[in-house]
Amino acid sequence: MFAAVRGRNRTRAGAQALAAAALLAGGIALSGCAAPAQAGVQIDLVSPQVIVPDSAGTAAAYVTIQNNGGADKLIGARLSTGGIVALRGPSRANAAIMRTVKFIAIPAQSTVRLNPNSFHLLVTDSGPMKAGHEIMITLIFAKAGKVSALAMVTNPQTGGSSYFLN
Repeated sequence: MFAAVRGRNRTRAGAQALAAAALLAGGIALSGCAAPAQAGVQIDLVSPQVIVPDSAGTAAAYVTIQNNGGADKLIGARLSTGGIVALRGPSRANAAIMRTVKFIAIPAQSTVRLNPNSFHLLVTDSGPMKAGHEIMITLIFAKAGKVSALAMVTNPQTGGSSYFLN
């Protein structure tokens, strides 16, 4: 009787293993059938630039965000030179005073320009940046995820490009 119980347990264990393998194979086969998680969001970064850091190590970054899809939010950013990148925007009380914001709304089918007098990126504690060279900027969106582009490092004080000239 002990041998018969052991045999039944082996059969049951074999059946469970076969069922688990079938579920795993089915899951793998169906994993490619799902719609992309970011469907409908198409973000392009146009003319990104970073101003050379000042003597305190603070820089600003500007870019035009072209959204050819659904509404999204810019929730973060990174530079290949490192540092801390904060999203900045006008305070509600005084448009000339900037404050850190949690996100920047990117409406559907729109163009949003990050510029000195509105929403922009504030960079602190970054590695070295030299005017005329390119660095990688990565913007992080709530739906579209990470979108990267090369950004020109500029120095308007020495005749380099500035946001207002582009």
